[in-house]
Amino acid sequence: MEEKWYFVEDGERKGPVAKKDILKLIESGSLSDESYVWTKGFDDWKKISDCEEFEAGAGVDITSDETDTEVINVNDHSEINELKVNRDKTLLTLGALDPNKKVVYLKTGLDRGGKATEYGPYNLEMVKKLYKSKRINGKTLVFFPSLDVWRVLASFTDFEEIFEELPPVIEDNDKRVWERKPFTARLFFTNNDQFFEGICRDISLGGMKVLIDNLPVELGEEISLNVHPEEEGHQFVAKAKIVRILDDDNGFSLQFVDLSKEAKSAISSYLATH
Repeated sequence: MEEKWYFVEDGERKGPVAKKDILKLIESGSLSDESYVWTKGFDDWKKISDCEEFEAGAGVDITSDETDTEVINVNDHSEINELKVNRDKTLLTLGALDPNKKVVYLKTGLDRGGKATEYGPYNLEMVKKLYKSKRINGKTLVFFPSLDVWRVLASFTDFEEIFEELPPVIEDNDKRVWERKPFTARLFFTNNDQFFEGICRDISLGGMKVLIDNLPVELGEEISLNVHPEEEGHQFVAKAKIVRILDDDNGFSLQFVDLSKEAKSAISSYLATH
């Protein structure tokens, strides 16, 4: 089956077209080396100058049919069918997560030019509902076990297959700013025989919230934490008391207990830079 290609022309995403049609547009000057194109298998939109497929024509006959394109609305969103994670070096796909487990964290705000806020964990059905209702979009950041950093939803190579639409164009500069290590905490119980890992938010010298699914804790229980903010140099260990269980058992609020001088310094320096 011939590859389907999409391209951006005059601010509009168009396609699908055959590879030979892209070459025609390049030859006519309608597209340049700086124009963006996308096809199945790309982890994001690429400039033509970065595509091996269009080096010196790549051996494609461009003398046949005229280009037939369809204008695609940049703001269209359709529902999620499934999620999959299968990382192979730089290859990112969606779809093999257990649909019944709450393991997906979302970071919204940056996708709409606002302040970043973390939510979750969600199972896949919850994520589908959020996408369908347009509360998240292709630029929303996602994190789940096996990812090393937050990832833009549109950066997964099977985005078109899953969401039945083209991924939005995301500039490399934006991706570098957005895709950072999550602010995580490793949580130990009193006997230290087991640990859980969650996403932290709303941190202060008094305490913070931890987003995590079904952590078996009770109000008033004390736990130990090893906290890892996004940037190096702000890590700390602490003991904390559970003071509130969040709705739907999606996490809890905790109050730090006897913070050390080092922990206070790490938290203060983190707050001063965020």
